[in-house]
Amino acid sequence: MRARDHDDKRQMILERTAQLFARQGFHGTSTAEISAACNASKSWIYHYFDSKEAILYELLDEFMEMYVGRIEGAVSAARTPADRLRAYMREALAVLIAYRINYARLFGDVDALPPKQQRSIRDRERAISESLRDILIELRPELKRHETLLMPITLLSMGSLVWSHTWFDPKGPVSLDRLVDLATALLVSGLDGALAVAEAQN
Repeated sequence: MRARDHDDKRQMILERTAQLFARQGFHGTSTAEISAACNASKSWIYHYFDSKEAILYELLDEFMEMYVGRIEGAVSAARTPADRLRAYMREALAVLIAYRINYARLFGDVDALPPKQQRSIRDRERAISESLRDILIELRPELKRHETLLMPITLLSMGSLVWSHTWFDPKGPVSLDRLVDLATALLVSGLDGALAVAEAQN
C-alpha cells in the first residue's frame, strides 16, 4: 500500500533536484548529491525514482505540460493578434519568473533522456515556439515571404524570455505588467526592423 505522503516525498525530491540541476547541470549532479539534498539515502531516492534520468524527465514533463497549457489557454482567450502576442508574452514571463526555473539549462540536458522521452519533451517545446511563430505571422503576414527567416526570428524572440527569471525582481520598481509591455514593444519593433532588413536584401 502506498504511504499517504508518497506524493509529497516525490515532489520534495523533484524540487531539490531541480535546484541542483539548475546550479550544476544534470551531468554535474550525482545521485549522492541528490540524496544528500534530501537528507536521505540513495536507496530511498531509488524507491521513488528509477534513475537520475527519470527525475529529469518528470521535471521537464510536468513543467512543459503546465507551460504549454497556460500559454495555449491565454492565447486562445485573446481576440486580436496584438492581444494574443501580449497574452503569450505575459504568460511565458509569468511562468518562468514564478517557477524560477533555469529553462535553458534544463533543456540543454534533454539529450540525456531516452529517445522516446526526448521526442515527447521536444514536441512540447516545438508547440511553444510554433504558437509564437503563428502569432508573429498574424501580426505581420509579409513574414510568409521570408519563410527561411521565420524560425530564427521566432527563436530570437523567445530567447529574450528564457533568462528573465535570473534578473527580474517581482518586488522591484518594474512590475510584471510593465515588463510585458516593454518586452512586447521591443519584439514588435524588432520584428519590423528584421522585416525591413529582409525586404532590402531581396
